[in-house]
Amino acid sequence: MGVDLYSNYKSMLMKNSYKSILLVLFLSLITGYSQATVHNITVEDFNFRPSNLNVLVGDTIIWSWVSGEHTTTSDIIPAGADSWDHIVDFSTADFVYIVAVPGTYTYYCIPHQSMGMTGTFVASGTTAIDQSASSSIRFSVFQNYVNHSLILKSGESLQLPVDFKLMDLSGRTVFSRSSIEFKNGSRLELYPGSLTNGIYLVELRSGNRREVKRIILN
Repeated sequence: MGVDLYSNYKSMLMKNSYKSILLVLFLSLITGYSQATVHNITVEDFNFRPSNLNVLVGDTIIWSWVSGEHTTTSDIIPAGADSWDHIVDFSTADFVYIVAVPGTYTYYCIPHQSMGMTGTFVASGTTAIDQSASSSIRFSVFQNYVNHSLILKSGESLQLPVDFKLMDLSGRTVFSRSSIEFKNGSRLELYPGSLTNGIYLVELRSGNRREVKRIILN
């Protein structure tokens, strides 16, 4: 694919990146998520590393940029699975996909497929998506750089209490808080303590609803 064509393709994807993230990153509740594993794939040179994985339904896969301009684009996937097509470069450094359907998944980098930049993962297990948990939780989260706290702002009111979890990219919980009151427009300041700078995942749960967002802590 030529440079101009790839640039146009990249521009088109960036315009729809928010919609794509909502469709893929913030999936519904996964039964037994506490047992799930986070798998990291680096995107560098002309390779996905590792290029082959064995995963379980409910696991999370994160493609993380190291160098170059690439995409991770689904090719052949199981029936019922969500397809994906996401740029991975210096400006959009990570893409998160939660595996919801068992089977074999193949994917590739659009501009470098002819150079062998492809990957595969095989998901074992049974479909574990709770179909009743189709709605996410509206919230925003950002860092207070003065005292290194996290500011959580709700975008709705919930009758059930909310559980908060902060995880690193290995899936390890580094901070959590239970039974948070969630009222529309309210702000809550949380103090996770001293953490290494980097990318973390914020999870909120309320009943059978769940939402995950990414945050970069400095």
